[in-house]
Amino acid sequence: MVMNPNKAQDVWKDAGEHGQVTVLELKRENQAKEQEAIQEFVERFQAITRSLRIRDNKGNLKVSLGFSNDAWDYLFPNAPKPKELGTYQTLTGPAHLYLWDEPLNYLDTYNQQQLIQLIQEKRPPMLIVEHDQNFIKQIATKKIEI
Repeated sequence: MVMNPNKAQDVWKDAGEHGQVTVLELKRENQAKEQEAIQEFVERFQAITRSLRIRDNKGNLKVSLGFSNDAWDYLFPNAPKPKELGTYQTLTGPAHLYLWDEPLNYLDTYNQQQLIQLIQEKRPPMLIVEHDQNFIKQIATKKIEI
């Protein structure tokens, strides 16, 4: 895995406009270098650590970060994209309908506000399952209660 901090910084400069949440999983089988690289990246770019959640579950390191497809290509140019990246699209990408289940989970207040602002600006067609009434009030055009 090759990481260039300068290119990573370029990827994150517009994170308020383009961002998404994805889960990267390391199996911890001969992947110490990858773990070190991710930890080094996070330490160098403290702005994104607010939205970083790490938990250890049965020997797997799971990291929830904001990554666009371009960011993945910059950080891991020779690695295949995890299947989780394919399920998320940035709001500026093409989609007929976005289906989101509690998109604010694991986002800090700053990133929640960035997401709300982006949704308000772009007004993409969305179906969102959410319990946060404040979020719903800010972005919903129609509401269905079940």
